[in-house]
Amino acid sequence: MNKRFLLNTFGIVAFVICVNAIVIAQGGDARLPGAKPAKPKPTPTPTSTALRPPREEPLAPAATRPPASTPDIAFNQLVTSNLDPQKSGQIKVGIYYDEFTLNATDADMFTIFLQSPNPALQVQVYEKEGKGLPTLRDPRSGEFKLDTPGGTLPKDGEYRVRIVGAMDPAVGPIGYTVKVNHTGLTEAGYQARLQSIIAAFNAPDVKNDPKNVDDTIAKLEKLANDDDTQPGAYELLDVMYLYHKEDIPKAAAAMDRAIALKGSAVFQVTYDPNTGRKPVKKPNGQYDWVESKTGWLRIQPDRIVLVDVANEQLQHFNFTGAQLKEAIATKLNNSLNVVQIKSATAPTKPYQFVPRSKGQPEIDLILKLIKTHVPPRG
Repeated sequence: MNKRFLLNTFGIVAFVICVNAIVIAQGGDARLPGAKPAKPKPTPTPTSTALRPPREEPLAPAATRPPASTPDIAFNQLVTSNLDPQKSGQIKVGIYYDEFTLNATDADMFTIFLQSPNPALQVQVYEKEGKGLPTLRDPRSGEFKLDTPGGTLPKDGEYRVRIVGAMDPAVGPIGYTVKVNHTGLTEAGYQARLQSIIAAFNAPDVKNDPKNVDDTIAKLEKLANDDDTQPGAYELLDVMYLYHKEDIPKAAAAMDRAIALKGSAVFQVTYDPNTGRKPVKKPNGQYDWVESKTGWLRIQPDRIVLVDVANEQLQHFNFTGAQLKEAIATKLNNSLNVVQIKSATAPTKPYQFVPRSKGQPEIDLILKLIKTHVPPRG
């Protein structure tokens, strides 16, 4: 089931969704909610009440002997090694170091865990060209982190993670373990990744390519794994699994996670903007809305919203659980399966919509999510 999506960037706030329309198979629309614009890196907060001047780190100290090797180190990879006077690099008499190569981006957030019987061992981070980056050690966790604007690297590329310390060659090697713990992504970097995934999905040369769907899902799952604290990837996985893979269990799991992160479960529905107007029989013999509109239904923590795709400012309804009386499924004219949302103030004039699939499984999922996350209390 291969579809092409055309999207604009939108802000995932205030229930606003900005998208471009495109007609797809089965007479409907299925859109992938986009990513909000990337924000600039935040200005660093001084660690003391007095503003401190910018720190200009020196170049890496000239070594009298480089280490025997500079192995790669990946995020979340635990490395056990030894600072060895025979194999490690030497800066000067009694000062030795090991170096690891880390490839990272300016969006990566991380800390560096170092454990050794010698508490004097230190972690230093250098650009490939040799310029050092300021680091500090968290007094509570003992982990090292960058003391740079936003706590991030200055650019994408290759860096050196250095383990350095003073030791007596006569004592022999000092063992240590080191791990670069990936803690997430900057918001700007996260949103940029989402935009990149969407752009790749929409590329003309992969239109109607089933591999495009699989590649997009894989990228979104990796993004969710790289930062499990932001909802955007889960919202897009929700739509991909629901409308491109027809895998309701996986879609439901993504929806639950998105809602838990203060995001939304997203469904595409049709509705009549004239609340309460009944469907009519169309020339094809099927019942449908008199005036059919396509919208995004978004189920959030204690809120359910339906906005029109063509005009994101137009909200068909916006209710909290306290404002809901009932959410039920019913069949109109013995033909059309609809969901009815009854408000506490006007229970006899329900809002009605039809999920894109028109099937009972999607309706059951919507009702389950409403009951779980926006339980009617009116």
